[in-house]
Amino acid sequence: MAASGLKHVGIALAAVAIRRSIESGACGRTWLESLPGAVGFYENMGRVRQGHRSAEVMNPKRATETNRTEHHARQARCRRIVVLLFIISSSLLSLFLAGCASPAKGLFPPSPSQPARTIYVLRRGLHTGIIVPAAGIPTNVWPEHKMYAGARYLEVGWGDSQGYRYPWTVGTVLRALFDSKGSVLLVHAFSGPVTLEYAGVAKQIIAVRLSGSGFARLCARIQRSYSLGLHGRPVPLPSACPWEDFYLAKGHYSLFNNCNNWTARALRAAGCPIAPRWCLLPQVVMWRTRHFGEVIWPRKDPQRAQTAKR
Repeated sequence: MAASGLKHVGIALAAVAIRRSIESGACGRTWLESLPGAVGFYENMGRVRQGHRSAEVMNPKRATETNRTEHHARQARCRRIVVLLFIISSSLLSLFLAGCASPAKGLFPPSPSQPARTIYVLRRGLHTGIIVPAAGIPTNVWPEHKMYAGARYLEVGWGDSQGYRYPWTVGTVLRALFDSKGSVLLVHAFSGPVTLEYAGVAKQIIAVRLSGSGFARLCARIQRSYSLGLHGRPVPLPSACPWEDFYLAKGHYSLFNNCNNWTARALRAAGCPIAPRWCLLPQVVMWRTRHFGEVIWPRKDPQRAQTAKR
C-alpha cells in the first residue's frame, strides 16, 4: 500500500515545479537534482541530463541573488510598459477632451471692427509659456511688468520651484510631479524678433490674436499668479539661468497641475477654445492652439510646400 500510495508523486511534483516556473516568469523551465536511480524516470519524461549541477546546489546564495535581480528587472520592464501605456492613453484622451471647449462669446475671436492683440504660445521642451507684447498691457493690470520698462516682449511661464529653476535630475523631476515644495513664475524680457530670440530653443511658436478685453483678462490672470511679499512686491528667487527671472508664485505644482495646464488656463481666460484640465502635455496645448492660432515657428519651407502641391 505504501508503494502504491507514492506512485506518480514525481510526476505531480514536476507539474507543480513547471507551474511555479511559469508563474515566476521562467517560461516553464525547471532544474532538479535527481537521485541516481531516478535518472531514467525523468529522462522518459523528456528532461535532458546536464553535465553539471544546478546553481542552486553549487552556490545557493549566488542563485538567490540572480533570481532576485531577474525579478527586479522583470518588475522594471512591467513598470515601463505600464507608464508607456498610461502616457499613450492619457495623450489620446487629452487630445480628445482638450478640443471639447467652445470660445467665450464676446472675447474670442476678436471682432474685425476692434483692434486685436497678438500673443505667442511657446513650447520649449516639456514646458509651454506665453509671450506678451509689453506695450499693450493695460495700465491698471499686471503692474509688475513695469519692472521691464525697456522690453518689447515678456515671456511668462509657471512651474515647479526646483525643476523650473535648475537643471533636471531624476530626483528633481519626481519631486516636482509628486512632492512639489512650491511654484515659481518665469519672466523673460527681450526686444528682438520673437522667432530670432528663440531660434534653436523653441520647438514651436504659435501666434494667437486676442480681443482687447481677452488680452486684458490674460494679463490679469498672469498678475494673479504672483505670490507677493512685503509691501505687495514680487519675491525674486535665484536660479541657474541669469538671463531669466523667477518669482515666487501661487498654486501647487503636480503631475495633474503643471506648466501646460497653467498656459491653457491663461488662454482660456482670454476666451480661447481650450480645456485646461486636459492639457497635461505640451503636445496637447500646441495641438489645440494650432486650431485657433497660426504657427510662425518652425516656418514652412515654401519650396517644399510647392513640391507637395504638385
